[in-house]
Amino acid sequence: MRVRGWMLAGLVPALAVSFLVLGCGPKPSDDEESSYRPRPRGKGKSKAQAALKAVEGKYEGKITGKVVWSGRKPDLENETQKLLAQLKGTQNEQHCIAGNSVEHAYKFGDNGTLGNVFVWIEPADAGSYFQVPQDQIDRVEKKVELGQPNCEFHPHCLVLFPAFRKGGQALEPTGQELLVKNDDTVSHNTKLAGGTANPTKDETLPARSSKAVQLQPDKQQVTVSCSIHPYMRGYIRVFDHPYAALSRAQVKGVSLKSSDPKFGTFEIDGVPVGARVRLMAWHEKVGEGLAAFATKTITLGKTNEETIEAKLAE
Repeated sequence: MRVRGWMLAGLVPALAVSFLVLGCGPKPSDDEESSYRPRPRGKGKSKAQAALKAVEGKYEGKITGKVVWSGRKPDLENETQKLLAQLKGTQNEQHCIAGNSVEHAYKFGDNGTLGNVFVWIEPADAGSYFQVPQDQIDRVEKKVELGQPNCEFHPHCLVLFPAFRKGGQALEPTGQELLVKNDDTVSHNTKLAGGTANPTKDETLPARSSKAVQLQPDKQQVTVSCSIHPYMRGYIRVFDHPYAALSRAQVKGVSLKSSDPKFGTFEIDGVPVGARVRLMAWHEKVGEGLAAFATKTITLGKTNEETIEAKLAE
């Protein structure tokens, strides 16, 4: 087993972005241009398409680990009061308060971990892509639901895998679909805003209605919000491979107790053994108090254990 630990850096990485007024960090740097961005289509193959090479290795490895909190914690009471202030005077205020839906972004486990952190890998070498085996594509969850009970997005964070690189060039669908549901008794305005690959989708969903939404793989996260209830937030990251996970705060839509030993842990299956990759992490508060996560290049073994450290910016 390969056991590693890594720290947060003081510089904001490429994955924190500023694509929204709701955004969560600066724009990706040029030296970390997205390998997820769809390639331009034309009569001939572009140089970028022709240069893509498959990441070699047996796709049978596993990464397990946890996100641990270091140092002083944020003032959670102050975080909650800020959210309550945003809720005050908005439409359906009493309904939303009665649903106990106002929760701060930081999810701490009793074991000193942090939940709802996106963790994933990217090819270490530019111009490469993960050649996802067919059996992994076949296992993808075909329908992923995003609900809005009691004026909150549930689950708060989502990982999607709607498409993969076929031959390292064109994106091919996996069959996965996002179903946005208003399972509340009041109307919600559901706004999904991402980068170039996912331009803003904005519409009102009446109570007890739903709509299928297609999102594309991209470097930038998609922020989900509601204009009617402005404190509501959710976050989605969309990949062209299945090698991504969230540090656990929920399991299959059910919130974990902070005392659960699985809280703050993550697991990524089927990764290419022997491949050099960058291990990445992101949380919604990067750039808003939380220090930026550093990227780390590793060579994957069949089993890999990683400890990611999170802390407030100095």
